[in-house]
Amino acid sequence: MNHDQSYREQNAHLLPKVIYKFRSWKNPLHQKVLTQNQLYCASPAELNDPMDCRNTIDFSLLDTKEKVKEYVQRVANESSDNQPIDSNENEQLLRSAEIQLASPFGRAKHQIEFNAMFSDMMDSQYGVVSFSTEWKQKTLWERYGDHHRGYALGFDEAILRNWLRQDYTLFAKGGVVSYHEKLPKIDPLNYDIPTNVFLMTHTKTKNWSDENEYRLTKHFGVLFGEDFIPTVNDRVVKFPSETVCELVIGMICPEADKNEMITIGKEKKLPVYQVVLKDDATLDRQRLA
Repeated sequence: MNHDQSYREQNAHLLPKVIYKFRSWKNPLHQKVLTQNQLYCASPAELNDPMDCRNTIDFSLLDTKEKVKEYVQRVANESSDNQPIDSNENEQLLRSAEIQLASPFGRAKHQIEFNAMFSDMMDSQYGVVSFSTEWKQKTLWERYGDHHRGYALGFDEAILRNWLRQDYTLFAKGGVVSYHEKLPKIDPLNYDIPTNVFLMTHTKTKNWSDENEYRLTKHFGVLFGEDFIPTVNDRVVKFPSETVCELVIGMICPEADKNEMITIGKEKKLPVYQVVLKDDATLDRQRLA
């Protein structure tokens, strides 16, 4: 996977050994992660954080005439590569864009328009699969594991990464999310597109840092054309069984659900654990099968 190899290979020794997908056993769709090896690529609009995948180019950084001219010319060149236009029309568009971006008010107006377009594109054409590097975090069980009644499926990160490397159509980006007091600014004149995209999709504010997230992202527009809008079925990805390495059941999972999951875990030859509460109110786990 040449186009995005850098994000997976850079600091690979720092990547987690196991990543966990928290699900509810009450929801038949959630069961399919364990029973049918299915992951759902959620639209950013479906995610809990309203600012998720909303970190975009900061046009306030175009604070000199030279920067404005360089940016406008770059956009014009990219546009002409995709769709040739009349030279006079091109000149008018360039001049109009330079005038708008020349003032703080114009840049702010352009920012609002760009943000709306960017959000619409992300919501309609991107898919996100979220994991965590931790199974012990109580808030994750509460938010995503049906308040300790569901389960967390553990994936071997290296095996998962190797599987994804074999087919670039599966996911475009993947890795650990970084957390910041303020989202990092993205310079319009930074031409490192893979890094910019990673900043857009894999950075969040620190109030979400307890999730210790690892995520995969998929850009349907790049794969199937910018007019392609994925259906719910298009957003489902099947993963090979060998990527899964363990099953962790919530500490107050109903007995019938627990037994059902234990049976499935045994059939899949997975080690099965259940979370227990320690005397110091932290979480531990015990082997069930």
